[in-house]
Amino acid sequence: MKRRHNFALWALAIIITLSTTFCGCSSNKVSSPTYDVNAKLNEAWASFETGNYDAALTTFSDVLSHSTNNAEARTGMGWCFAFEKEYPSAISEFNLSIEQSSSIDAKMGLAAVYRDLPDLQAAIANASAVIAADSQYVFSKRTSIDYEDAHLIKAQCFFRQGKGSFPLAHVEVNYLCALEGIPLLPAANSLSAAEYEKQLGQKLDYLSAIISDIING
Repeated sequence: MKRRHNFALWALAIIITLSTTFCGCSSNKVSSPTYDVNAKLNEAWASFETGNYDAALTTFSDVLSHSTNNAEARTGMGWCFAFEKEYPSAISEFNLSIEQSSSIDAKMGLAAVYRDLPDLQAAIANASAVIAADSQYVFSKRTSIDYEDAHLIKAQCFFRQGKGSFPLAHVEVNYLCALEGIPLLPAANSLSAAEYEKQLGQKLDYLSAIISDIING
């Protein structure tokens, strides 16, 4: 009887050991690595920086499927949509980013998109918000976009609003001319109205060509 009892205990021990081993193997098979949000954001921005906006959108969307309120991914999607000229989608993503983080990069994006729609007042408001938040602003994901673009957007929009806003455009144009080492625009009262408007437009065209790197510029 004693021998049978010992054999039963031995068999039970083997069964427990085998069960533990198989359970451990099974759990190893179903385990998956933790999703690395930062790595995926870096991957998306790398695609953005090379102009591969579709790939960037796919990766930003993947980030949002794991991190719904990720403001950086929203900003990234906004910029991709902006460069693809899908303006309503860009505005939606930028606004979601701003709601979550007051993103200055999203406000810069809105300024550019609203200029190109055009919604001149909204463009001016967002460009002004960028300058107020950081007078030396630079978009880190594309450093050619900076505070000069914000001033240029304001100048362009003031000019498009017509003669009543020419003085405001003048201020922005001469600020940019001084930065770029370009001769300043003459005072309005030193030229005929037609000549002044012509020179103001020419200055804007030149500044746009050397500064702007945003969408239609």
